[in-house]
Formats: sequence, C-alpha cells, structure tokens
Amino acid sequence: MTSTPRADFRFPKSARLRNAREFQLVSSRGRRGSSAFFVVLTFQTAQSAVRLGVTVSKKVGNAVQRNRVKRVIRETFRVHQGRLTPGLDCVVIAKPLAGQTVNEALSCNLRDLLARHFRRADGSDSCVISCSASSVCING
Repeated sequence: MTSTPRADFRFPKSARLRNAREFQLVSSRGRRGSSAFFVVLTFQTAQSAVRLGVTVSKKVGNAVQRNRVKRVIRETFRVHQGRLTPGLDCVVIAKPLAGQTVNEALSCNLRDLLARHFRRADGSDSCVISCSASSVCING
C-alpha cells in the first residue's frame, strides 16, 4: 500500500501571512470582494508564493465553529492556490453567517468569490475555480 507524503497536505509558513504589517498592507492597498460568508482582500506582490491570511472573529461563533471555518478556508485555498496568480497575498475574513453554514457551502462560496474576483481583474469569462455542478452552493 502506497501512501501520499504528508508534506503534500501541509500549509507551510511560506504560504501564510503571519504578522499585522502584512495584513495591513493587503487591507490598505488591496482589492476587495465580498459574499454572504466572506470578505476577500487581495494584493499583488513581487514574491513568487501565493500567501493566505485568515481572520475569523468571535462573532462567527464559539471556538469549534471558528476553527472549522478556518479549516475550510485553508483547505479551499490549499487545493486551489496553484490556479491563482503567483505573488498574490490574499486575506479572507469570515462573516458571522459562516459559522452557521455547512462546510461544502462555505468552500463553494469561497471558490465562487475568488473566481468572480479574478474574472473582474483580468476581464476573462473563464472561471477556473468555480463550483462544480454537483456541489451545493449558496451564493451571496
């Protein structure tokens, strides 16, 4: 039985925004998009890595709900980060309704939000990270 190396499923420090200065740069100079569950801020940098910052406040729910929402955001980003523009810093802020929503709908909503956000940026109609037809989507 062959197993996949655990490193393939990690979210390394190089793929994260880790301090307040990085978050503030994206917030002050980046583009904004929103949906019913998330606000996404993006800023193009000269770095080669796509990086993610996650903000989930106590308004989303208790610790269990907040951690679940963060896991969904990180997993959605990890799966789709190869399709995003290199050097992109992305901050995802969860709205309170995210804590009361199922994982599949959160993931689908975040994919749709990113797809709309980048379709607007480059003017193309192709949506490389949109939800599949079999997914349950709640669009905001």
